[in-house]
Order: sequence, then structure tokens, then C-alpha cells
Amino acid sequence: MKKILNILITVLAINLSSCDDGPEPVIYTGDASSERTFLSLDKSSYDLEVAINDVGDTEVILYSSTASSQDRTYTVNLDAEATTANTDAFTLPTSITIAADSYKGSMTISAEDITSGDVDETVYQIVFTLGNLASVDMDIKATYDEDGVEMYHDYSEPIIVNMFETCPVDGSFFVGTYIMDDTSEFPNYSSAQEVVVSVGASSTDRVFETTFLPTTSVAGPQTVNLSLVCGKVAFKTIETTIYCSTDSNGDPISIVLGNADENNLEYDVTDDSSFVVNYIDDVNGSCGASSLQSLTFTKK
Repeated sequence: MKKILNILITVLAINLSSCDDGPEPVIYTGDASSERTFLSLDKSSYDLEVAINDVGDTEVILYSSTASSQDRTYTVNLDAEATTANTDAFTLPTSITIAADSYKGSMTISAEDITSGDVDETVYQIVFTLGNLASVDMDIKATYDEDGVEMYHDYSEPIIVNMFETCPVDGSFFVGTYIMDDTSEFPNYSSAQEVVVSVGASSTDRVFETTFLPTTSVAGPQTVNLSLVCGKVAFKTIETTIYCSTDSNGDPISIVLGNADENNLEYDVTDDSSFVVNYIDDVNGSCGASSLQSLTFTKK
């Protein structure tokens, strides 16, 4: 990672996941001053895959650290200015409800392929916020566990859904043991390392485990998710717990690894012996200027 000076590990105090490993269950008694409720989403961001000439959907789950004797409904407010997806292509619910005596609620965001002709390789974003969050009901800043990594999210900030078109891929394609080389000018990963690539949450997802910044004092395990998007390999966003700077409120600006968009490279569905994955390092410019990075994979 380039220009990493005075790197700090974000210290996160509240672990929000589910009622099984969260705070002790609490039923509201009416004494608002003594009862704090913590809300958390099940993911830091969401992917909405739309099959070519077909449809797709994704589920958003909202967890609560307490139960209530009444339904709790929170508004879902689309950020039209930040949203890049065609509003005719997706359906976003107007609210999400945690039912009485429950610790979680959910909603489904659906979409359809309304394009024609060639495959649209663009990753569009649906951006929304949660509203009706009374201070008595919620501590805005929350942490939670995602794939063994403690994540942080501020629910006063936008929630992002990445919507993109997918094409069917054989389940054995780009699966197995590979030698990964980081060919970037400023590598984030060790070269000549052996990684095991497997199918992820969907048939077009591929996932593997590695170590981020292995030669530094902040080295740590990392799960990397890739998506095979109709002929090109996309790198799924990773929000690390490492930062070099803070915003005007003193909150950390994390190092984020993101999709390379127009710099994504093609793959050959008849040959998975080798391929190259591009991604953007430090999307938010937390530790300096963002840069295009490359990982080369060769099947063992």
C-alpha cells in the first residue's frame, strides 16, 4: 500500500450481529432513558445480480439488539442524485419493519434487465438511507461481523447496492488452486502465493483467502470476492479497518479496495488456466492517490 504513514487500526467497540451473540434481550418498558437499541445491517454493501434478459433480487436484513412490544418501521429513502441505476430497472421498498417481539426485519430489492443488444458491463449503484431513526431507538454508529471481519457502518450515511448484469458460468470454471502474483507497482499481497478459489454466494462469484499488506505491522487475513460479469472479472468492494486519515467529524476514512470498472479485464470461458484481475486501491484516497492494481492467477 502506497504512502502508508501512521496507519491506525480502527478500534470498534460494539459488536452487532444477531440476537444469538449480541446484547441480552430487552423488552421496552417505557423508560427510554435506560434502554438503548443498536441496529445493524447484515452486510456493509449489497450486490444485486441481474441475469441477462432476466431478473434478480437481493435481501437486506436489519438486526436489532432489543425486542419491542410493537412493530418498528423505518423508512427507506432513495438518494436519487447518488443513484446511477435506472429507476425503471429496480424496485426499492419504501420501508423496512422489525415486527413486534422480533430482533430482525428484512426487505427485498428486485430488478430486471431492461437493456437490449450487447451486455452492459457497467456496475450501477442504488443508494438509499434509513429514516425515522429516533435517537431513543438507535445508536447511529454500529459495528458487526462480516465473514469473520469486524465491520463498521454509520446508518446516517448512505447504504449502497451494486447492481450489475450477469451471464451463466459453469460451476467448475475458475475454481481450484492457483498461484497468485501481485504485479502492481506497490503490492498489497505477496507474490507466488498459493490460493484456493471456490464458488461464492452465487454461481458467478469466486472467493479466496489471502493476507492483506503481509509485510507490514497491520497485516491481516482477508477474504477476496470476485464476480464473473459477462466476460469480465469484477473485484467486489472491500472496506478494510485500516486508515491513514479522518474526516471533518473525526471519523476514520478507511482504505477501500474497489472495482476497476472500465479497466476490468476479459476472461475466456473455454480456458481458466490463467487470468488477470484489476482493482482500485484506496478508493477514498485515505492514504494518498488511488491507483490501479493487478493480480495475476495461474492454475497450478
